[in-house]
Amino acid sequence: MIIYNAYISGSFESENPVPSASYLVKPTAVAYACSDETTPLTASDAVSTFYMPYDLNVENVKASLTATGSNSASIDILKNGSTIFTSYMIISASVYTGSLVPFSQSFSENDRIAVDLKEVGDGLTGLKIYILGH
Repeated sequence: MIIYNAYISGSFESENPVPSASYLVKPTAVAYACSDETTPLTASDAVSTFYMPYDLNVENVKASLTATGSNSASIDILKNGSTIFTSYMIISASVYTGSLVPFSQSFSENDRIAVDLKEVGDGLTGLKIYILGH
């Protein structure tokens, strides 16, 4: 999707507006499954690791579960061995999703990303991580 603003200095350009680079938006998501859909999750470091396929300016990180329970999940994500958050991402009890803006917002191609489950309630399954940016 390309989005640009053709409104310039109080009027619309009527013939073939050409967007400048500042108006181009190329949203990107890296989605990664950290478990299967049915096996209950357990607290562990490096539950899953992967390498960034390309450079990415990160705007948000989201997580989702296939099944939820009466307890929450605490998730940490590490880039090259260091956390990207100031606190753990929490998926609250009986909720399927969580999100958190990282303080480390620039990922490079081949950065090693590890997902740690710090606390996990009973019955939680199907963890997926989504790294959103441009």
